[in-house]
Amino acid sequence: MGQGGEAPHLRLGAVTEVVSELGDGGTSWALRALSAFLADHPERYGLYVDVEGTFYPPAAVAAGVPLDRILLVRASELLVGLRAVELGLRGGVVRVAVVSVPSGTAPIRPALYHRLRQRVRDASGALVVVSSQTFVPADVRVCLG
Repeated sequence: MGQGGEAPHLRLGAVTEVVSELGDGGTSWALRALSAFLADHPERYGLYVDVEGTFYPPAAVAAGVPLDRILLVRASELLVGLRAVELGLRGGVVRVAVVSVPSGTAPIRPALYHRLRQRVRDASGALVVVSSQTFVPADVRVCLG
């Protein structure tokens, strides 16, 4: 899925986890997937949750992400960011969300995961979780590195 220069495509209604160490291309993969998703759904917006403050707009643009179509949430805590994902998907304008999980973060509680997954399905959207270790019981898992 999404090898080489090919843009990765996300499954509607699914949670995709990208597991990679720093420098292995996890964020790049997620940005290319976000770009492809937004190109396929021009009437919708994306949400990018950045807990560590590492979102770099020039890298997003280089991956083809239209900055005028993403909402950037710089959350001080991961749970605040995940709540933003829930609210964004519920509102209907956001159809895809990318969450960058800080290294060493414990997996989320099953109840929260199931609520997020249901929100993704209800919105016919997609959720991408980028982490250095398995974080959620995802529908699709991409391992890089």
